[in-house]
Amino acid sequence: MDAPSHGKISRYRHGAVALILGLGIGCAGGAGTQTSSPTADASSGTDGPAAPTTADAGSQPEHSTGDGAGGTIGSGMDLAPAGDNSDVGSDTTATPAGRDAGTTATGPLVFVPNELVFSGVRGTKLPDKTLTVRNTAGTAIDLTALALMGADKALFSLAAPGLPVKLAPAAATTLRLTFTPPVDAALGLHTASLTVTSSNTAANTEVSLYALATKGEQGNNEPPLQVVLETLGYKIDVGGAGLILGITDNLLGTEVRAQRFVRASPTAVTMKPVARYSPDEPLPYGYYMGTGTPKRVVVGVIDRGNEQTLLPAVQPGAKDGFDPADASFGFYSESKTRTTYTEDALNAANPTKHAVRVYPLRDRGGAPVANAYLLAYEEAANGDFNDYVYVVTNVNAAP
Repeated sequence: MDAPSHGKISRYRHGAVALILGLGIGCAGGAGTQTSSPTADASSGTDGPAAPTTADAGSQPEHSTGDGAGGTIGSGMDLAPAGDNSDVGSDTTATPAGRDAGTTATGPLVFVPNELVFSGVRGTKLPDKTLTVRNTAGTAIDLTALALMGADKALFSLAAPGLPVKLAPAAATTLRLTFTPPVDAALGLHTASLTVTSSNTAANTEVSLYALATKGEQGNNEPPLQVVLETLGYKIDVGGAGLILGITDNLLGTEVRAQRFVRASPTAVTMKPVARYSPDEPLPYGYYMGTGTPKRVVVGVIDRGNEQTLLPAVQPGAKDGFDPADASFGFYSESKTRTTYTEDALNAANPTKHAVRVYPLRDRGGAPVANAYLLAYEEAANGDFNDYVYVVTNVNAAP
């Protein structure tokens, strides 16, 4: 998106590193939480969460890092279970939508979450993210070595308990990883891997790392939509590798003509933000129904401080899903200056009429994700379509 007229650029605070654990294909990371009990905003004329607040998303503290080659940090330790730790380390609210969230099992070890995602500007120190390793076996397992491997391993760092770590049955330990691209790092996607070695050979695994390094914030500093999706793990052809895709109404790449939708099955429809590159402000998003003047219903609000990031945090009160019954509906985002709809006819007064490109969702391997789409919004007129990016599930294009 074009830089805001006031010209101020806030400090970039996020980064993108995806850890693909075993056969898992989901992503997680990012700050913020979601709950399923939104508060109605009586003053706005729409249903949904209360008016946006200005609280910034929190960040995790910095930690000492390892040497990237499985070096010992501190002394070895034994970990025993402490009650029910089935949810320890979980951060499913930041898992890219339309993909498996929560845990990935590699033999008797379970990794929570199944991916971590960062994105960040070159030359900045980014907050670290946590990865929890839990032993589901009936006997103890020793974690004996952790190592960063691959061409870009120097861009990542690892903090962990001293090795070896003995995990009693049902016990867990936490690892912290950080992506720190230097100022001269290549732009775009970087890859490496984390190898986990243990006393149980069935639990050994290699964790793939994916990282997005960007030039800066706003305008031409932003990453192209194609690179954003490659980092998140959506193998979609958006119609071009460059930043600008154009604002014509021609279909690009694997884009489909879908402006209104219907529920695919009698379960909840979901709408989750997976990327945002636009000026900083709280950003309501949701769905609308009816013809003529649409009735908008807020699903959530992207929080302030999440304007240039993958997996932006949302304010408390975001809905986990909604039920439109059998009626058709569309999706929208609302900035301070305008509301942008999936329906071209409702964007007649906006800078871009065909302002939302709709792509059938595919996972990192290119397999179709049933009844799911990616929505790429152009709120201004430069045609980058990375302003707001959402994944919607349990929907089909309306006939």
